[in-house]
Amino acid sequence: MGVFPECRNAKSPKTRHQMKKILIITGSPETESNSSTMAQAFAKGINSKKFMTEIISVNNFLLEIYSYKTKTPDPKTEQKFLEICEKIKTYDGLVIATPTYNFGVPARLKNFIDRLGFIGLDYQKINKIGQPTGQFGHLKTFFLVSGGSPWWAQKIMFFMFPNLWLKMAFWYYGAKNQGSIYGAKLTFRNPAKNNQKLLDKCKKAGKHCYRN
Repeated sequence: MGVFPECRNAKSPKTRHQMKKILIITGSPETESNSSTMAQAFAKGINSKKFMTEIISVNNFLLEIYSYKTKTPDPKTEQKFLEICEKIKTYDGLVIATPTYNFGVPARLKNFIDRLGFIGLDYQKINKIGQPTGQFGHLKTFFLVSGGSPWWAQKIMFFMFPNLWLKMAFWYYGAKNQGSIYGAKLTFRNPAKNNQKLLDKCKKAGKHCYRN
């Protein structure tokens, strides 16, 4: 987890009130992954005195597998998850950074997103198509996805890649979609850290994504 230092040193209540808060969730089980590198570049683009940017990995806290019994978190064993949920309820933006695993996302990240349903949905308000109402109307989301497939494959078969699923999942929760970036042909031998064009693209997206 990381918080940029200048974001912690707000000098006045007015500055703190104006500061936008952005939470970045990384989903790769690898400590130095391509998607995490993309997230770091995105965060550098966001970084300014008007923003607080925090990066958290889903692999650094306990989270039970989603089921009917675990729909509501256990405050005794899932305190960290509850803290993250409180941030999502009040923060301005949420960025998800993930690798592509079998055309989807890693299991821990998928489970994390499923578990968000207890704050992301109002089960007492059913919409016209018989689904609970999304509660993340305040939240602007952006998605950073790394993968080994070339960019044209992702463009042609977009429905088979995490970008679309992530957009649909958070649309279901009522969040606003700010866009996504797919880092193509990224492997251990061809890491994102060596792709300056991609990193510049992520940084530029971070710079402009939450300005309005």
